[in-house]
Amino acid sequence: MSDPTVNDPPEVAVWSGELLWPQPLPEGAVIDLSAVTALGCWAHAWFRARPQLAVSGASATLRRQLLRAGVPVRWRDLPRQAGVGRDERAALFDAP
Repeated sequence: MSDPTVNDPPEVAVWSGELLWPQPLPEGAVIDLSAVTALGCWAHAWFRARPQLAVSGASATLRRQLLRAGVPVRWRDLPRQAGVGRDERAALFDAP
C-alpha cells in the first residue's frame, strides 16, 4: 500500500500586501509571496529562524532583497494560475 502523503501538494501559505512591520502571518511548507508588494527587514529574521523554507512567487525586487540579505530560503516555482501576472501587467502597462 502506498503512502498517501507522498503525492500530496505542499501546504502553501499566501502572504499579501505591504508587510513592512512585524505581524502574525500564516506558515506553511511554501510561502507564496506573489501578492506581497513590500517586505520589511523584520522578515529576514523570520526566514532565518526557519532555514531552507521554500518561497515562491516573489517579485524580482523581493527576490533581490532576500538574496542580498543572505536569507536562507529555497526558491520554488509553483504552477502558475491562468491570466496575466503582476510583472507581466507592469511590462504591458507601465512601459513608457
